[in-house]
Amino acid sequence: GNLQIRANNLTLAESDNSKDYVQCIQDSTVKLYYDGTEKLSTTADGVTITGGSSTSANLTITSTATDDNIAPDLILYRNSASPADNDNLGGLEWQGNHSGGSVNSYAQITCMAEDVTDGTEDASLRFYTATNGSTTEKMRIDSSGNVGIGTTSPSQPFEVRKDQNSDTVIQVWNDTAGTGAAAALRIKSNSALGLITVQDDGYTSSGIYQAGTTTLFAASSSTGGLLLGTEGGHPIKFYTSATEKMRIASSGYVSIGTTEPDESQLRVLA
Repeated sequence: GNLQIRANNLTLAESDNSKDYVQCIQDSTVKLYYDGTEKLSTTADGVTITGGSSTSANLTITSTATDDNIAPDLILYRNSASPADNDNLGGLEWQGNHSGGSVNSYAQITCMAEDVTDGTEDASLRFYTATNGSTTEKMRIDSSGNVGIGTTSPSQPFEVRKDQNSDTVIQVWNDTAGTGAAAALRIKSNSALGLITVQDDGYTSSGIYQAGTTTLFAASSSTGGLLLGTEGGHPIKFYTSATEKMRIASSGYVSIGTTEPDESQLRVLA
């Protein structure tokens, strides 16, 4: 049979009323307690889960399925009768108090439905962090899979943009000393491979990999070799000790020790 309890307000508690288990308040909240402390309550906006002071997770989703393809899932579903382009489908937000005591948003991840047309749906993930008191978008993964940092419209698989009167840098850093310590940027197109490498001073030199050097080279699979050039009427310049030592002018003339090639194909100034 069925058990029904009818009341304006309902509380389930220990026999001595020292600790509540459940509270049901008329036209309002349902609250669940653990050891006398509120852990979950319903609100007009949804459900609020309150954690404790330990480092344990406040919410754990567990699956006991034996199928390798089944795992715990968290689904955020916007049930809309009139979906529209650029609908916010939900997200995660990290909040905390600032020094003034008020609640502040420090970071967010949001999913936007950019196109809701049946069969051609598109979406993006947008990542926000707080900077100088404002939470602004810092990274986006668009519907094509392009990743943009500092741009909301990346046109390439990975694009970084920061407009400033200073260096905008992508850094590859290996802060380890040793015989095999190096850092590299590896660029590959089908079978062709090119690399920019930097070897530590203590690196064990071998072939083109030399200790304490920066190397630009085309691997053996790059059968067309290494091309170094410019477009337009601009020279190629070679520096050592922060001073220009050699130049190939747009005419093809080479000058060493001077920046002014004459009509000789090779000019050397001692």
